[in-house]
Amino acid sequence: MRKISTLAVAVTVVALLLACGKKPANPGEPEPPKAEPTRLFKPAMSYWNFERTRREMGYKAWETVEDRRPLVSDKRPPFRLLVIRVPEFKDHGVTGSLVLWFYNDRLMKTQFYVANIKDYLKVAADDQGVAIGNEGSGGISPHTKVWLGKDADGQTYLGMEDEILKGQMDDWIVRFSQAG
Repeated sequence: MRKISTLAVAVTVVALLLACGKKPANPGEPEPPKAEPTRLFKPAMSYWNFERTRREMGYKAWETVEDRRPLVSDKRPPFRLLVIRVPEFKDHGVTGSLVLWFYNDRLMKTQFYVANIKDYLKVAADDQGVAIGNEGSGGISPHTKVWLGKDADGQTYLGMEDEILKGQMDDWIVRFSQAG
């Protein structure tokens, strides 16, 4: 009976050690960023779903640019990339084309195309919380990447992206894109 009790205690201790076996963070390494909403194109926040984004941003018409999703029979974890374009979107008196990227129904990225990006930034940069450095990029806390871009057609835009969501999408692609 004593052997069984000792064995039970030993098994319990081992189970507890395994359950608590998470490695402590190295004191010199920064903690990985938390997956929390971050500001994108004001008032939008990352992680908003499609319907909330539409409602909060106030657009009624949009065009689907891209809608990638696996077949129903696909056994991989979910992956959906929906990219929409809102033409004639107005912000701070400037009309442009707003492109919104949703990864698994979570707003991940925005691009606002305007004829003159420098004029737009003069009126909107402070309100949008955007500070662009000389190299054409910057950030918004906690983890929004901000940049000035130019697409293949030469159109300029202000881009904002949740770096953590983008990383999750990139990880999915690396891990599962060859599996389906």
